[in-house]
Amino acid sequence: MKEIIVAGSVILENKKLLVILDEQGYYKTPGGKRERNESHEEVVKRETMEEVGLEIDVGKLVNEHFIDREEKKYHLFNYRAYPKTRPKITPEIKEFRWISYKDPRKLKLSSNVQALVEFLHSRGEM
Repeated sequence: MKEIIVAGSVILENKKLLVILDEQGYYKTPGGKRERNESHEEVVKRETMEEVGLEIDVGKLVNEHFIDREEKKYHLFNYRAYPKTRPKITPEIKEFRWISYKDPRKLKLSSNVQALVEFLHSRGEM
């Protein structure tokens, strides 16, 4: 089974998590697949800029998540990110929003974001 490395940004503001709406109608954190010879930090910076136009500083690894789909295994690394600018809509996304711990019940979240929200809540960060 082929493993695909994905890295994303965990951006919190006032106990709310920044998420974006993907093509399948799920909310996810900004992030994406690692390109050849790219570090996790480089992925997080590139994808966050492409998707929400944010310049960020990348912090520590928050958690990891695994997804098995068909012949592929996705290994997701979620890193704390500290924005230097404000998010905006870019050609890569339709929408972004800040979600609280209670919002996931109303939204269609990716499995990664569902697990991340629970993890952050357990630590008192959401």
